[in-house]
Amino acid sequence: MICCEKVASIWPLGMSDDVASVLIPTISSILVFVSGWVITVLYNRSLRRKGIVSYRNTVFEWTKLVIDAVQKQKQSLMSLSERLSTTQSLYAERYEFSRSMSDKLKTLSAEQGISVFIENSQNKRDKEDKRTKHSFNLISQYDFLSSIETSVKECYDAYNHQANDLREQWNGLIINLQHELDAVKPESTNDYDVGRLLRETIDYFMIRRGEHIDLIGEIYNLLIVPLNDAVDKCKKTYPEVRCYQAVYECARKMILLYNQWYALTRGYSEVFGSIVSTIDTSLSSLKEAIDYFENSTKVVRWGRC
Repeated sequence: MICCEKVASIWPLGMSDDVASVLIPTISSILVFVSGWVITVLYNRSLRRKGIVSYRNTVFEWTKLVIDAVQKQKQSLMSLSERLSTTQSLYAERYEFSRSMSDKLKTLSAEQGISVFIENSQNKRDKEDKRTKHSFNLISQYDFLSSIETSVKECYDAYNHQANDLREQWNGLIINLQHELDAVKPESTNDYDVGRLLRETIDYFMIRRGEHIDLIGEIYNLLIVPLNDAVDKCKKTYPEVRCYQAVYECARKMILLYNQWYALTRGYSEVFGSIVSTIDTSLSSLKEAIDYFENSTKVVRWGRC
């Protein structure tokens, strides 16, 4: 009787050739699939990281360009505010609008901001984590700066319209006042001659009227106030005289209009000055946020989707 020696299996765990012929190709296919999947994920995350780095740098550069443009806009507003605080002209002060292009920054949505500056950024070592705070500052200041141009234009248009309206009213009263003064016929021959008093009050102004018709402060101080005082004195000294009533009423209207003009210019000076202050605060917050993300954070090693 011939005994056959049992041959040891070459496969681990004593697998038979039949089992190994099925299991080994299956495991190999799974390993190839998993390896391909991992490589694809890592490749996509690498591309994602490069895109995030590029996006961050674009945001940084655009923001700096917008900050420079807004600074110029702020200087123009400061100049306008200062001129309005001292102007004596009837004409509206000019303001040159400059586009800051800040509306371009609104392309950064809240979702993008969270993804780029919170989820895909991390603090550098020994740096305080302020990602949430400064991400909010970036997005909110972009919204504010993109809307401020419209607000400034609407505010200036309102001022310009009111200033032009007051100028037309003022010029109409000047013409009416001259007409009423020409129509005055003094009714007293006393030493205190009413007509002479009024005429002396306006002579100096009328000589220079053509040169300074737009200087409301000079008209007010050299003509309207003295004329009103003179008429008021005439009324008290000669209560029976009535021919100066129209002059008096005209002068009173001009005093009221002057007060309106003064409130308009000084009021809008404060309004534009307040806008400058809010722009300063916005730019300070924006600069702080950009500085933080540039110098205190970095993009995570593998970009998160």
